[in-house]
Amino acid sequence: MCWSWWYYNEPCPKTCLENSLWDYRRRHQSFIRFSTAKPSFLAHLILLAAAIWYWLQSSSRRLYSIKAQVKDADDESRKPGYWQHVLHAFLQLIFVGAGAPVGKEGASREIGTLTAGRIATKCSLNLVDRKLMIICGASAGLAVVYQVPLASVFFAFETLALGVSLRRISIVATTTYLAAYIAQLTVSTVPLYQVATFQRKTSIWQLFAEILLVLLLTPFAAWFRKMTKEADRIRIKDKRIL
Repeated sequence: MCWSWWYYNEPCPKTCLENSLWDYRRRHQSFIRFSTAKPSFLAHLILLAAAIWYWLQSSSRRLYSIKAQVKDADDESRKPGYWQHVLHAFLQLIFVGAGAPVGKEGASREIGTLTAGRIATKCSLNLVDRKLMIICGASAGLAVVYQVPLASVFFAFETLALGVSLRRISIVATTTYLAAYIAQLTVSTVPLYQVATFQRKTSIWQLFAEILLVLLLTPFAAWFRKMTKEADRIRIKDKRIL
């Protein structure tokens, strides 16, 4: 059932996928029409975002990435500021809802990591369990947005470099699957992307070409990663943001 049919006074699409795409398109078009009709609204939104971002960059406690929070889990002096991260996540929600081309899972992972760290502190967990708690929070945040609990398990062990053990696998899997199940109350389980099935006959030359492409593109991928880190290091953090 389409929830916004009464607003646009149009018939609802029949399938869930058509409904999701139709609803996203309508909301995006509504934002564009509103910002075009009222350019002052868009200007004030940009100024507000710049002011909030400047405050976040100039605050006494800087923003910590998920990997940094896991690495510095035993250092109380490098404890992330709670309201700085909450405001940062809220700012991400606003811009994703406005149509910004950024990942929508960033805010949920950030809140999951931050909340898990606070719970670990309140429970006085040891360093090993504290890191596990933080990684579980980040993985749960990823699982709820895209409804991908299994992929979130791999995210914990591959991306966040959590050591593999049966205990850790069971804890992370329980966390991600439970989080994804609870999120189904508000988050749709409809696949975001439809990939058509196809068949191909793999020849030895095609396999050789794929291996060659991997070897050629890997240095460019490493260079791109290095450049993005450098761009993040030298990004503007002073009053020039305003």
